[in-house]
Amino acid sequence: MSSVNSNGVREILEWELSLDSRDIRAHAWYHGAMSRQKAEAQLLNNGDFLVRDCSSSGRPGDVVLSCRWDNANLHFLIHKDVVQKDTIYEQLRFRFESDSFDTVPDLITYHVGSGIAISAGSGALITNPRNRTSPLLKAVQKNLIVEGVRSDYVSICRAESEPVPVFSIVEKVSTLERLKQKSLNLSPPVGLIEELESIPEKLLNRIENERNENSGGNIWEKVSSSNFDLNLFSSILLPANDDNVKLDRGLFQIIIARLLESSDRSAALHLTKLDYNLLTGNEGSVDDLENTSKIENNDANELSDGKKIYEKLFHDSQHRWNNIIERSLSFSHFVVATIVMADNPELTINKWINIAGELKSSVGNFFSFASIMRGLLMPQITRSDGNINWLQLRQQFTTATFNFETIFRAAYQGLVKGTECYPPITTISELFLVALILEDVMEMMPSTCISAEESQLQFFCNHLKQIRSLASWSSIQRRNLERQLAETSVDDIVLQDIFRTELHLILLWGSDYPDKSLKERCAQMDSFIKNS
Repeated sequence: MSSVNSNGVREILEWELSLDSRDIRAHAWYHGAMSRQKAEAQLLNNGDFLVRDCSSSGRPGDVVLSCRWDNANLHFLIHKDVVQKDTIYEQLRFRFESDSFDTVPDLITYHVGSGIAISAGSGALITNPRNRTSPLLKAVQKNLIVEGVRSDYVSICRAESEPVPVFSIVEKVSTLERLKQKSLNLSPPVGLIEELESIPEKLLNRIENERNENSGGNIWEKVSSSNFDLNLFSSILLPANDDNVKLDRGLFQIIIARLLESSDRSAALHLTKLDYNLLTGNEGSVDDLENTSKIENNDANELSDGKKIYEKLFHDSQHRWNNIIERSLSFSHFVVATIVMADNPELTINKWINIAGELKSSVGNFFSFASIMRGLLMPQITRSDGNINWLQLRQQFTTATFNFETIFRAAYQGLVKGTECYPPITTISELFLVALILEDVMEMMPSTCISAEESQLQFFCNHLKQIRSLASWSSIQRRNLERQLAETSVDDIVLQDIFRTELHLILLWGSDYPDKSLKERCAQMDSFIKNS
């Protein structure tokens, strides 16, 4: 029994630490319920810290930072503020004194990374987390888990490396019903079963077909590379003989210099124009929006006009969702390539962060915002032992890195999970994961967003609801887009070409593009970035 309990403790601790980074339980410095005396016993050196539940405040959910500074043990209550109360934008913020954040992990990360004191009076700095070695669950800590219950619990909660196929989400219902009878009394979240009944007919037909067919073969091959014809593409950035421009450092240097010269807003608007033209099937003409999208006074006409965008995506073979997958992935790799090719990668990262901020907060283009964030969050860029000096980046571009590590990262994670609420200014929704679902390319799903069985079900329901709401939102987003682009009467041809998918494909893969599958091309780029 002791070995069984030991394995259960370890596996459930691993599950807790694999949760979403916005969840406080995912951080080893959080110890849950712990007395002041036990906390102080773990604080040995100046800078040591941990976070624990506050039992003295009388308010459930309050947490305390315990730390050691100047050879004294200090305890700081983390304050909770409700901002924009009683509005649709109401949210909870966490702080010590002045700077507030969406989550406690964001607050702790900010103070550890920036070296800013917890309070002006104490001058206390936190640098060394004191990590927990046992899970937070009381039943586990008291060794009350038996083998059968432990195995069922871990099978639900453990973060799995393999994503589930689309058709298996319906089968999850029977699994969840069975698990409800177990001693842990787990049940599906309210409303999930009902939401499954509203899965779009197109997706249900796909599910039925996959059950009836042999699903052998490489699922990556479903994403075609034929939608972008590189033979018809020309750019003033490319030399007359463009056969050897694949990963050409000199050409990337020219592009990086031009990118750094441009304003963040101009870059964001040019990106948005190209994204919109991709959705409407006019990839070759950035003037289409101005020529065809005049605002109608009749609301019914606006809604009908907006729906046409998504009708093309669902029904027109020339405007398939794999165009969206191709553009989003190639743009993410292009972002990373500009960073590793740059003489000053920190300056280039700062530029991309600022463009992402403009896309999110001003233009409302969450499709390109997510593509940039996916590139910036690649391990080759974020790892501390890589070529990027993140300490220098934080010191030189404090505002940008703060926004990236807190606000933008949290927003991107919400988009991945389908839980981010789009603001009224939205012009283009994040469509990459929707495209993966509809094109059934589940191998490309981020494994972190569909880890446990219940979260897999919730993940798909979140995105299926987004699919269902696309048409009703389209007229609003179109009007927002018209207002945003009204100020740009003249296009920057060079900047326009820099953000073209065709240019990304030529620069990243060259003549290999038509002959290699998407999986091979992604692996090739990952290898190049890793060795750069």
